[in-house]
Amino acid sequence: MAINTSSFGATEPAVYQTLRGLYADGFYVFAVPAAGTYQVVLKFAETYWTSPGQRQFNVNINGQTVLSQFDVIAQAGTNLKAVDKQFTVTPSSGMIRIDLIHGTNPNVDGNQIISGIQITQVPTVSPCDVNQDGATNILDVQQDVNAALGMIAFSSIYDMNKDGLCNVIDAQRVINAALGAQCVSP
Repeated sequence: MAINTSSFGATEPAVYQTLRGLYADGFYVFAVPAAGTYQVVLKFAETYWTSPGQRQFNVNINGQTVLSQFDVIAQAGTNLKAVDKQFTVTPSSGMIRIDLIHGTNPNVDGNQIISGIQITQVPTVSPCDVNQDGATNILDVQQDVNAALGMIAFSSIYDMNKDGLCNVIDAQRVINAALGAQCVSP
């Protein structure tokens, strides 16, 4: 069966072609390093029902309700269309627990479904990593210098390498000299 993933360009549409249905409340527990923040992406596609209101359920992550009376078709606009729901969480004791719980409407099929779960650690960004590329480097120093000087061009007294230009190499040397080679926090 073909699942429409065009609304967000899923690179692996096959994950949406199957689902895990739970006839009772159920949960998944994932062990992760205790420190850090994680991005949890819950992947859904309704492959059985055809109209909104036929399946509703709740989702909790680490005890917090993140989806209440969730209806995949209502979110997608139709059946056979992928829906991703993304949440930022902090693990509890090195665990991320995802609970799928029956909805509150007794007239609606309460079987919870999920097609996939993706968990990735959110990188920690150093306050010196101005451009947030995961490294503190010359690009960050230039951005710090520009911010500190309000984009005022360096005068010739800052032409540290005597090449006739006041550029990022000179900025690095000025910063290193002033701060003893420590980074500049924004």
